[in-house]
Amino acid sequence: MPSDWERGYWVHCDWVNSWMTNEEGEDNESNVMPRILIVCRGGRILQHHMITHMDPLRKRDFSVLSKMTYKTDEVHCVDAFAALVKSALPPTRSFNLTSHPKQNLPQGVKDIFDDFDESYRSQCNSCDGAKFSRPIKFASGKVERRTCLCMGLAAIPGVSRDFIGTLYSAATEFYHAKPWLQLRMNHTFRVDFVDGRERWFQVLGGTGLCAVTLVMLSKLELVQHEEWHNEPFKLADDGWYSMMKCEWDSPRLGRAKDDLVLLTEMGVEMPDPKNPSAFTQKVLPEFGKMYLKEKLGADGRRTSMTRQELDEMRVGLRVLARVVSQLQPLPGTPIGDYRQFYSIDVKMKLDDEEFRVVAPASLSHTKPVISRDILS
Repeated sequence: MPSDWERGYWVHCDWVNSWMTNEEGEDNESNVMPRILIVCRGGRILQHHMITHMDPLRKRDFSVLSKMTYKTDEVHCVDAFAALVKSALPPTRSFNLTSHPKQNLPQGVKDIFDDFDESYRSQCNSCDGAKFSRPIKFASGKVERRTCLCMGLAAIPGVSRDFIGTLYSAATEFYHAKPWLQLRMNHTFRVDFVDGRERWFQVLGGTGLCAVTLVMLSKLELVQHEEWHNEPFKLADDGWYSMMKCEWDSPRLGRAKDDLVLLTEMGVEMPDPKNPSAFTQKVLPEFGKMYLKEKLGADGRRTSMTRQELDEMRVGLRVLARVVSQLQPLPGTPIGDYRQFYSIDVKMKLDDEEFRVVAPASLSHTKPVISRDILS
C-alpha cells in the first residue's frame, strides 16, 4: 500500500546551511541566510521557494501553494506549519490536510534538505574540512584544534540546548542594559571566580567604530587600553593575541544552520537582513574566539569557544549587566566624551555562586579614572 510520502503532497520548510566564503577567502557577509520551502510528491520536488527574511514564517511565504495544480487532495506537513499551509492552499478546493510531529518527517524529505545543504554550504575560511578549525600553532610548539565556528554552538562538546538558552538570556540581559551609554570604550572589568580564576572583560562599541562587543581575556597582559591603536600590539607568551567575544555584529553574517533552527525553536528574535535601520534592527550575538598576530589581523583565525569559556562569558554578561544597571545616570546626549571610567569593587551572587567584580581592574588608563562608589 502506498505511503503518504508516495501518494500525497508534502510541504516542508527548513533552514539550509548558509555559511558562504567569498572570493577573497574571508567569511562573507552575505544576505543569504535562507530557509527553503518545498512541495514534493513521491520523491519529486514540484515547487521550491527561498525565504530570505528571518522573521517568523507567514502566509505569504507559502503563497506558491495557491498557484499549483493538484492531482490529489491529500496534503501533509509538520505540526508547526499546519495553520500556514491550510491558509495558503487554494480556497476553491477541499483538501485533506494531515499534520505530523517533526520527528515523523519522511526520510525522503530529509534527504532533499540534505542535498540543499550540500548545494548552499561551502567551507568557511577557518575550516579544515572536518568540522574543526585549521590548526593553530603556538610558540611553545603546542598545536590547538577547535570546533570550527561555522559548525555552531550545538557542535561544541558539552554544550546542551538548555545551556545555549541560558547563554542567549545572559546576552539579552547585557544588551538591554545598554552599557555603551555609560561606559567609555575599552572600559575594563576583572571578574574573580570562587576557584581563583580571573577573567578580564572589556566593553566595546557605542562610538560607531565597532559593533557592540563584550571581550573576555584570560590574561592581564592582553588587555588593550583605550588608545590601543597608538600602542604596541600585545602578544602573549604563546605568540598570539587571543580574545573571546560576544559580538552583536551585522545580521548578514553567516550562521550555522543548527544554531538558527535551535534559536528559532527557542523563540529568539531574529534580525532581518533587509532592514538597514540601526534603531529598529533586531541583533543577534555571535560567540567566538579570535587569534591575531598583528593589529589588522592579517594572520587572524576565528574559532569556537569551549564550553568552559562560554560559561565564563555567560557569567561576565550577567554580572556586568547588573553592574551597569546600578550606575548613576549620566546627563546629556548618549554620544560624546562624557561617558566615564568607574571605580568599582563589588561582590554579587549568581545561582548561589559568589563573584567579585573590580574596575578599573588595576589598570592605568590613558584618560583620568572617575573614582566614586556606586554600589554598596
